[in-house]
Amino acid sequence: MNRLGMMIDVSHISDSAFYDVIRLSNQPVIASHSNARAICNHPRNLTDEMLLALKENGGVVQLCVLSDYVKDTPKNPARDSAFSALGEKYNGFKG
Repeated sequence: MNRLGMMIDVSHISDSAFYDVIRLSNQPVIASHSNARAICNHPRNLTDEMLLALKENGGVVQLCVLSDYVKDTPKNPARDSAFSALGEKYNGFKG
């Protein structure tokens, strides 16, 4: 990707793949829609160490405002059931 001039986005990769990209890329990388795990402990969010590695790489972090990545949402069986029923009614929100 570096050779082709493509930007590498690390927003949906595993922690180990993130560090592989940081180690192997000779260009800055981007996290186009990520947040800090210190704020919300979600596996798609970045640890403090990852954020510092992006800084050292010269990369960029853009935030995602989806509530599941910004705050811990309490369990809500009624909401989950209603969302599941909508999914069934509307073909899994496809099409």
